[in-house]
Amino acid sequence: MGESDGSLRQYRLQAVDAGRVSALFRHAPASLVVTFIVAAITVAVLSAALPLRSLATWFAAVILILAVRLALVLRYRRQAGGIEPRTWENWYTLGAAAQGAPWSVLPFVFAPSAFEYDVFIAFVIGGMALGAVGMLGASRRAFLVFATPMLLAQAGAFLWQGGTLHTAMGALSLVLLAALARIHRDLNGALVQNIQRGADNERLLAEQRGLLDAATVGIAFVKDDRVVDCNPEFERILGRTRTELMEQSSLTWFPDEAAW
Repeated sequence: MGESDGSLRQYRLQAVDAGRVSALFRHAPASLVVTFIVAAITVAVLSAALPLRSLATWFAAVILILAVRLALVLRYRRQAGGIEPRTWENWYTLGAAAQGAPWSVLPFVFAPSAFEYDVFIAFVIGGMALGAVGMLGASRRAFLVFATPMLLAQAGAFLWQGGTLHTAMGALSLVLLAALARIHRDLNGALVQNIQRGADNERLLAEQRGLLDAATVGIAFVKDDRVVDCNPEFERILGRTRTELMEQSSLTWFPDEAAW
């Protein structure tokens, strides 16, 4: 029993890792597109208050990181089964950390003097962190290394400027980080449970399929007088393959309607 339980736990762990990584890379293209659009809008807005050369350098860094992450996504699509899921997650997490870095420096390096630009940057960073809850829902590490530095930087920038309003906004940034971390934890837990249930169902179906195929009597499952499944022995009895029998009326098993 202990060996069987250990095997089941190992099967679940592998299934969960593979399912989480698959979800990460499935959402990655949309995440990359959104990041590019938000970065372009950010440059367009801040260009009225900041040096264009500095913004161009920042935008180039964002594009470079996006290109590297896109290359990783394309590689995953070609070699998903050839590398351990945990390794893929490590690479993805590294990419998420790198992608969050430009947003983390934004509140300090490009802090304009006008308050409305401070608010704009805070809105952008908060929106990026909020979107990451769903996009990176499959990995706790990827979310935390992406969202935590940028929100801490935003909070620090507000607190550094001082004053009642900036201090309050810095505190709210920390509250937002705590709230998003809790929401992500719950979302991640629900996702893991769904993957586990799916893995258990697949394992159970595989076991049932094995028992069905090994049966020494012909067995067919019929719905509305039509075959939906059968075992090899049933195929042998009727002299037809499962593919030929699928969706056929049980009338075809008999020489005529009277016999049926």
